[in-house]
Amino acid sequence: MTAYTPGLYAFMEDIRMTIGTCPINKDWIKKCYGETEVRKLFNKPISCSGTILGTWFAILSYLSIMESEILSTPVACRARMGTDQAIHNYIIYNEKIPNVTIHHISHEYGFIGTLGYPLWLKRNQFGLVQNANRSVYAVIHQWDRSEQMKIQFQQEYQIIPSNIRDKKNLV
Repeated sequence: MTAYTPGLYAFMEDIRMTIGTCPINKDWIKKCYGETEVRKLFNKPISCSGTILGTWFAILSYLSIMESEILSTPVACRARMGTDQAIHNYIIYNEKIPNVTIHHISHEYGFIGTLGYPLWLKRNQFGLVQNANRSVYAVIHQWDRSEQMKIQFQQEYQIIPSNIRDKKNLV
């Protein structure tokens, strides 16, 4: 992406996994909106509620609709962890936000990488994760779902002992 267009940016997870083929997302949608909505969204890519960007107006509108949806869904929906994702996907795929363009950005070619489901992890010589076009992701979400990334993170960001944190020299 080289140009910024106003609106809300929803970032997809790995294209191989859809709302209907992911047991967790499917269950969240079913608990919040019922089997009819599951059928409607079955083949849609999963949009991760943990990664959303937008203009001031788009984000405020999204949050307002999200709040209304949370308050109006059944208690069985609200009582479960993760159902914000079901509500998020319901909102973006049903275009529930008036006067806001929703941009669906793929995991494979976008600038945010969600690592929960992908089978592959391409990195450059510096260890930076790349998309299918070999562009470096600006943000990596769910990095801790990849053993490779956990090892790299632990090697790059070691815990510094308190007795040397504020020292300029080790002498």
